[in-house]
Amino acid sequence: GNHRPASVAMNGPQRETPPGLPGSQATGLYPSAVVEISDTIDWAALRVAADAVAANAYAPYSKLHVGAAALATDGTIVTGVNVENASFGLTFCAEVSLIGSMVSQGLGRPVALMVTDGAGTALTPCGRCRQILIEMGGPDLPINEVETAGSLLPGAFLPDDLPA
Repeated sequence: GNHRPASVAMNGPQRETPPGLPGSQATGLYPSAVVEISDTIDWAALRVAADAVAANAYAPYSKLHVGAAALATDGTIVTGVNVENASFGLTFCAEVSLIGSMVSQGLGRPVALMVTDGAGTALTPCGRCRQILIEMGGPDLPINEVETAGSLLPGAFLPDDLPA
C-alpha cells in the first residue's frame, strides 16, 4: 500500500503549544522533535488497547465500532470510542472521546495514536479528528504507525495562525 516503513524518523516544524494545556510550561513546544517509530512506541500494545475498547463503542447506526488508544506524555495509555447519535451530526469519534478523556484527566498530550475497527484494522481519522489531533499532539504526532498528523492534514489551521 502507501505505507511508509515503520523505522522512518519523522521531523517537522515545531509549533508553540496552545496556552493553558499540559506541556505548555515545560518547553513551549510540542513534545515530538524526532520520533523513531519502531524503537520508541509499542504499537502492538496500542493496537490491542484500541481493539479492546472498541467493544464499548455505541454504534447502533453504522455498526462500526471504533477504538482509539494513545500514549500520553506521562506514559499512560488512554482510550476512547465512537459514540453515535440519531441526529448523526452530534456523533463523536473515538479520537475526540480520547482527547476529551486526556484533557479532563490532566494526562498531557498524545505522543502516539492508534485507531482501529476492533478487529485489528487501522482506521484513518476523519478531517475533524485530524484538526483536533494536530492541535493537541502537534504535526509530528505519529498515527497508526505509518502516518503523522501533519502528513494527514497539511496546511492545518493552528493556534499560531490566529491573530495576536
